[in-house]
Amino acid sequence: MLCLRPTCFVKALTQIKHASSLPNSTCEIAYIAVEKEFRKEGIGTSLIELSLAYGEACGYKYIQTKTSNQKLFKFYVKRYSAVVLKRFHAGGDTYHVIRWSL
Repeated sequence: MLCLRPTCFVKALTQIKHASSLPNSTCEIAYIAVEKEFRKEGIGTSLIELSLAYGEACGYKYIQTKTSNQKLFKFYVKRYSAVVLKRFHAGGDTYHVIRWSL
């Protein structure tokens, strides 16, 4: 059973709509998280898909995000053909800034 908490979805949408320091054609997923007890149920993927649909409906052509989670990074590359814009290191982690077409 898929259970989406409305507050998580609203946060994701708000952060996409008001992304800053990006080209006008690009929106951003600033933060999406799923509580541990609800992981592996497709909730994160559903939040991402809903965010992509919202970004496209708002007229954006690209979506951008950053992550230090290697599993998530590989998911974005495989599922959306995301390209790496840059990499940086912080606190012992490697972050990937990535973008893909909507």
